Amino acid sequence: MALTTKTIAVISVLLLVVGFAAGWFLRTPAPEVAPQPEVVFGALLALTGSGSSMAESGEAALKLAVEDVNEYLLSIGSKT
Repeated sequence: MALTTKTIAVISVLLLVVGFAAGWFLRTPAPEVAPQPEVVFGALLALTGSGSSMAESGEAALKLAVEDVNEYLLSIGSKT
C-alpha cells in the first residue's frame, strides 16, 4: 500500500499537533523565586569638604532610618 503525499502531510500535521499538546501539558512550572533577604540602599554624601557637616547628619539619619525600618518589620512579623 503506497502512501500518497496528502496522507503523509495529514499524518505529519497530526503528529505535530500531538507533540505540541504533549509538550504543553507535560511542561514543568517555573520555579518560584524566593524574596531577597535584605534590601540594600545607599546615599551619596560628601564626607569631606564644605558639605561634610551636612553629610554627617545625613549619615546619622540614614542609620536611624535603617533601625526604624528593621524594628517595624519585626513588629509586623515580616520574614525578611
